[in-house]
Amino acid sequence: RGPVFLNAVLVAAPTDWSVWYLSRWVMSNSKNQDYSTSASSWCTYCVLSSWFCAYALLRNYSNSLETLLLMISLCLVAPELLGNPDSKSSHNILRACLAFFIGGLSCSIRFTS
Repeated sequence: RGPVFLNAVLVAAPTDWSVWYLSRWVMSNSKNQDYSTSASSWCTYCVLSSWFCAYALLRNYSNSLETLLLMISLCLVAPELLGNPDSKSSHNILRACLAFFIGGLSCSIRFTS
């Protein structure tokens, strides 16, 4: 049961956190802050209770690693993609390069991503 536990801690938990983080960015443009918090909580609940994620992410390790790398790369470019006015820093190009590199790693693990 050791590899399943490691996969849950090192892959599934960061993937779920990434879903929460991205849903917070998507809903951050909403004028109602309570709606933003409840919508991100609802997205996280849907991912945690999804039978498909439980089946596909533990079925084989290439699916779960591909999903994790893709979600991390999306989290790195979320402020730029979703138009955060506070993201005018010099680290944007570095974050974008890192995100595309991680996304490329995701495609190299399983090229159908």
